[in-house]
Amino acid sequence: MKAWWRGACVVALVSGASLVAAQCPAHRTLPLAEKLMHDARTCSTATKSDALCPVNHEPEMTTAYAMFKDCATTKPNGFLVVPTEPVTGTEDSRMRTDVYAKLWADAWLWAVRFPKADAAWTAMAANSQCSRGIDQLHVHVSCVSDAVKKRLEAEREQIPVYKAGDAKSYKEVELPLVAIGEGAGAAVYRVARVTGLADANPTAIADAMTTHAKPEACERRKESPMMSKQDMAVIGSSVQGEFFVLTYVSGYGAGGAEDLLDQTCKQAEDAGGRQ
Repeated sequence: MKAWWRGACVVALVSGASLVAAQCPAHRTLPLAEKLMHDARTCSTATKSDALCPVNHEPEMTTAYAMFKDCATTKPNGFLVVPTEPVTGTEDSRMRTDVYAKLWADAWLWAVRFPKADAAWTAMAANSQCSRGIDQLHVHVSCVSDAVKKRLEAEREQIPVYKAGDAKSYKEVELPLVAIGEGAGAAVYRVARVTGLADANPTAIADAMTTHAKPEACERRKESPMMSKQDMAVIGSSVQGEFFVLTYVSGYGAGGAEDLLDQTCKQAEDAGGRQ
């Protein structure tokens, strides 16, 4: 999979998340990582929704990260949550600090408004070092693909509820991927269930599950084979207040959790799972 497909920018919005035109800001000359931080900083203090920043930020909300629209033409209902300071990705030690402990929980609250899908159709994903094209954390927020949703729900009763310190608090599940531009494939993920995100840090849970994995080094980052393939996803369950936390083990995509998403949200709409 070509990592450069994973670039991102912002668009104008009308009537919710409808894509009308690719109107990326004029700072195109910035390196992509700096551009993401620039847009996150702009949106982290935005007190009303506009074309760049779909989420209203109240004074008490964090300014450590923000959500804005992904303008890739293949992602009309894709959004990004990005730190306002340099954080390379899921492997970055800063993701293990209190500043980012609530990032996934906050991202989920924003996802209630964008992409406006039912919880069981909503997903968030961060690609690994091996798969991403930008070394600045960007969590993709959109709809889960129908095939992934069905597979997780079919396995739900066999997927353990996560318990800290329990090495068996996950199940390996092979999931079909929605590959960007290169056909379909499948990957094995370690999956745990959590009952709420407010008191559960998905990054820490992914760490615990990755500890027991033995991924091979990817060609791009051979110096850190374990962390280089640690991507993450958080996907809603059909059970209210329950979520699936996933991290990559092996297979197609080298840790591209974004490929679990349908960023058109058409499948959710067709199934009546999106407003």
